Amino acid sequence: MAKKTLATVNTYFFLCNGDWRFDTENGEINQTKDVPRHIQSIVSKGEFAYVNWSCANTKRIQVGDRAYLVRSGSRPTGIIASGTVIPAPKDEQLRNIAPQYAGLSPAYVNHIDNTFYVCLELDSAVDFDFPLEQNALRQLPQFQGVNFHFQSGGRQFAPDHPVAVKALADEWEKHSRIQQRQGRGRRLVDVLVERGDKAREENDLESAVSYYQQALAIDPNYSRAQNKLDIVLARIARPKPPIITPAPSSPPKETPQTKLEHIRDSLDEPKFLEPLTTDEAQKRVLIEIARRQG
Repeated sequence: MAKKTLATVNTYFFLCNGDWRFDTENGEINQTKDVPRHIQSIVSKGEFAYVNWSCANTKRIQVGDRAYLVRSGSRPTGIIASGTVIPAPKDEQLRNIAPQYAGLSPAYVNHIDNTFYVCLELDSAVDFDFPLEQNALRQLPQFQGVNFHFQSGGRQFAPDHPVAVKALADEWEKHSRIQQRQGRGRRLVDVLVERGDKAREENDLESAVSYYQQALAIDPNYSRAQNKLDIVLARIARPKPPIITPAPSSPPKETPQTKLEHIRDSLDEPKFLEPLTTDEAQKRVLIEIARRQG
């Protein structure tokens, strides 16, 4: 699914009251405050966490919008998870089920007790007790005059302040990375980078490229993933050194000195010391006498 840029994306807050009940496909989570840990467990496997979340009576939410889960109902209030609005399965889309909802986007999946629900794809979460606190954000100059207080979920954040929208994404990235280092959060983008690093160590460069590219699909501006991807691609493109096969070794050339040594060795062999016949022995003696005489 194509990601919207921060210049065009709309951002929505979805409330997460710790005392509410939340059900998953694999079983019931008794309280919503357990949801962040549930999200982290899925993200740690290298997967997105998918949930259907209430947005009160908001009908403007579109596929690709930015989504933040916000702790509410008790302090400290603030952001505990983030992701993207995605389309529901076609046979579950509200607009395909009831004609009166034909104008809704494909993200809407249900309507219960005057409350709409949309599909969210979540890629990061921190523990329920360690949110990115709204009170701290209010003190920053880029959020002056921006409303952080919502009575119900599905409310758009800073629709007329694109600078604040970008600043919120940056602050969430910093906060979630800090909580991850301290064991109180998990980010899918970093899980994928870690897998890419492992594949690179094992010299599985194609898998490393795939993991880094998946991380950049989530966050195209994540420089850590981009830098690692560039290194691996450069390594793949680097020409491999030619394989040099050594020539077969030839026997060393015989010199006069080595010839003489071979003759001396031969003279020491028994066949030269023990004549085969008397005539041959006499002949050899006469040859030696003739050599001495001139």
